Amino acid sequence: MAHAIALSGLVPGRDVSVLFVSIDPRDTPAAALAKQRMLAGIRGDANAAAWHFLTGNAAVLRTLAHAVGFHYFYDARLDEYAHPAGLVVATADGRINQYLMGVNYLPPTVRLAVVAASRHTLGHLVDQLVLFCCGYDPATGRYTVTISRIMQGLGIGFVAVLLGLFALLRRRRPGTPP
Repeated sequence: MAHAIALSGLVPGRDVSVLFVSIDPRDTPAAALAKQRMLAGIRGDANAAAWHFLTGNAAVLRTLAHAVGFHYFYDARLDEYAHPAGLVVATADGRINQYLMGVNYLPPTVRLAVVAASRHTLGHLVDQLVLFCCGYDPATGRYTVTISRIMQGLGIGFVAVLLGLFALLRRRRPGTPP
């Protein structure tokens, strides 16, 4: 995650808010701070100082996990929590925009997920064009070309050309030289 953020061109604290929420109610704020410092030491260009490492009690953590659709359980035999690996990408008003599954994220995928969640308030024209023509494929964990979007664009272009030709031909009156 830190690698993808650092190489995505996004600046935590300015372009994106990064939250790490521990699902283990035994974790303390001091342990969260230690993890944040460790991350900053490993990947300084990820701007870990602007990331939020959060802890909480069991009831609050269960409520939050349920609200975002994150499932986990405590494995007493291993004395740890079992859960899927992934990111939850939310809009600024807290609505889930998409899930990125796995532990390795490509910087362009993270960037496009954040740009999509920003509701066109972030990203360049190229990012917006890529988002128009592509969709996130959870099977591959990447944005891929969506043929239906390309066909829509070609269809709109074809109709525009036809309307232009129709308007041009309509301006010419029968019997008048071209």
